[in-house]
This record gives sequence, structure tokens and C-alpha cells, in this order.
Amino acid sequence: MKTIFVPIGGGDSDAAVMETALAIATPLRGHIEFLHINVNPGDAAQYTPHVEFARGPAIHNAMAELTREQATRATAASRHVQEF
Repeated sequence: MKTIFVPIGGGDSDAAVMETALAIATPLRGHIEFLHINVNPGDAAQYTPHVEFARGPAIHNAMAELTREQATRATAASRHVQEF
């Protein structure tokens, strides 16, 4: 059995990534497995511009925004897989 492992991020590029995986899997009679990894907001903050400068209430606001983005991306990734 051939399995194509496809990481998706819940963003605009998911459709292109999924279509590419399908184009590869079809002639190989392969299976496609999708994976979306939820990134902890604390870990995501390390790679978010300007968060390191946040102080006081701004830290709370930045973490709340990263938490919302995490949930939005997870929901979108799930929806993209279901629609695909």
C-alpha cells in the first residue's frame, strides 16, 4: 500500500496541496492521509513578529489572538479535508 502523507495548515494553500497529492496518488493507486498539527499559542508566539515586545495587557491580547488563529486554522483544515 502506498500512502501519501499530506500536512495541511488550514490556509489558502490547502486546496493546491490536496490537488497535488491526489494527482500523485491516483496513478500510484495510493492513499492520502492528511495531518494538521495544532501549534500551541506559546510556541507560535516565538515565530510571530513583534510579540516579543509585548508587555502587560498586550501579551494577553497577543496570546488571545494566537489562540483564535489556532482554532480558526484547525476548523478550516478540517473543513478543507471534508470538502475535498
